[in-house]
Amino acid sequence: MTLDQLEMVEAVVEHGSYRAAAEKLHKSQPSLSVGIKNLEDLLGVQIFDRQGYRPVLTEAGHLFHAKMQESLSQFRQLRALGEQLSQGVESQVRLGIDPLYPLKDVASELKDAFQAGYYVQADFKEYVLQEGIDALLLGELDFVIGAGFRDDPRLECLEVLTVTMSACRVHQAAPKGKVAKKASVPRIVVSSESQVDRMEVKGYVWKVASHELKEQLISSGLGWGYLPDDYIRSHRKLARLRRPKIELVLYLYRNKETATGPLCHTFWSRMKERSHG
Repeated sequence: MTLDQLEMVEAVVEHGSYRAAAEKLHKSQPSLSVGIKNLEDLLGVQIFDRQGYRPVLTEAGHLFHAKMQESLSQFRQLRALGEQLSQGVESQVRLGIDPLYPLKDVASELKDAFQAGYYVQADFKEYVLQEGIDALLLGELDFVIGAGFRDDPRLECLEVLTVTMSACRVHQAAPKGKVAKKASVPRIVVSSESQVDRMEVKGYVWKVASHELKEQLISSGLGWGYLPDDYIRSHRKLARLRRPKIELVLYLYRNKETATGPLCHTFWSRMKERSHG
């Protein structure tokens, strides 16, 4: 059984005759007839009833055709993948993203890179601040969007976004008739925040592993910390504290020493155009 034979059956079903199917596949009608007959002999069943003016699927043919669609799709994907690999197109693109970066902002650039219709797996991973840069240098990622500048000769970067962050905590009013006692409130930080310029961390601190957990603890009133202004505006129970704001710059990084294919090149080019625009 060959891909060619399956496509013959599909063409006859779609176009209603051997002649039209042969024209569609750029074959002679006799060669198409022989190909389908050989397939029927191999299977031991008759796929088409040829007694009428046009060939129609038999009961067995209907069952075979329905199941054949799955195999035909897989065959075509494998063929496309083979052509893709022979052209040097990546089979996988790996992107690390800081949770502070809105993924929707990079959607159009990703679409431009993937619009050629190749079968490419995309692997997205979340990294806090500069942790993703370490993964990039280890060869675990193709790109990473991370906070803070890393001066390393192996890296090339583009400035993609500036996030304004303010210190905040849940607004807590003192009980009526009582004087509020000044309590020691922990600062909630992601473990790697101290690695980033202007994110000095000292004093009474609770460290967490993710930005999401940091948001939950602050929103639950368990401490204070720096969160993006957009997040604070969307959560009315949070009140800004009288502390300096932080402008956190996010960069797109790639490793100059790692060879990349055309999809990665397209993505980088689109992001570069956007950055310079």
